[in-house]
Amino acid sequence: MSPENMDNICTQDKLVSTQKVSKAARRREKRAALQHAQQTAALMNIQTDRSNSLRSIEMKKLEKELSARHLCLFEVPSDGDCLYQSIGHQLKIRNYPLHTLIGKIEMSNPEIPNDITTDLTMKQVVKILRHVASYHIRKNMDDFLPFLFNPDSGEPMSIANFEQYCDNIEKTSTWGGQIEFTFYLTDSCLIYNASTSYRNITS
Repeated sequence: MSPENMDNICTQDKLVSTQKVSKAARRREKRAALQHAQQTAALMNIQTDRSNSLRSIEMKKLEKELSARHLCLFEVPSDGDCLYQSIGHQLKIRNYPLHTLIGKIEMSNPEIPNDITTDLTMKQVVKILRHVASYHIRKNMDDFLPFLFNPDSGEPMSIANFEQYCDNIEKTSTWGGQIEFTFYLTDSCLIYNASTSYRNITS
């Protein structure tokens, strides 16, 4: 056999060997990827089951507490409007007069109705509550500003930060917190929690 033929055979052998290695490597990678995906899915299922289990326990505790007080649970979506929807739900079923909630302040929006009634959609109620909260906080800046801090720097809010904060309350779906909640405390509010029973919050 000539040296030329020997070189061709060696080259072909190397090519076949390389192809076999490449195919085997790809199969190993595919198996590894599949195994990783299965492990990830299994972990997510475990976490979901655990979360659902904890939620189930909390819900049972809440339902027991509420049932003893002849109350029932009303769920709202866990989004940026959840605080306002929770308050709005209670105001709607009572046909709550807005002047009782906000006092005799001069409203800057003539479209705001006099009462929060069952005729209003929850979207309308949330818009009203965001507007009046923003308006009241702006009007009483000196009362609220000392308790507000820039979320990025941790420093006390500047006037510009404060104005942006109020804009966000009114015009976006920014989550409501303690500052916004305290505005609505013209009456006592009962806050129920599965781990701590309830708290009676008053103005």
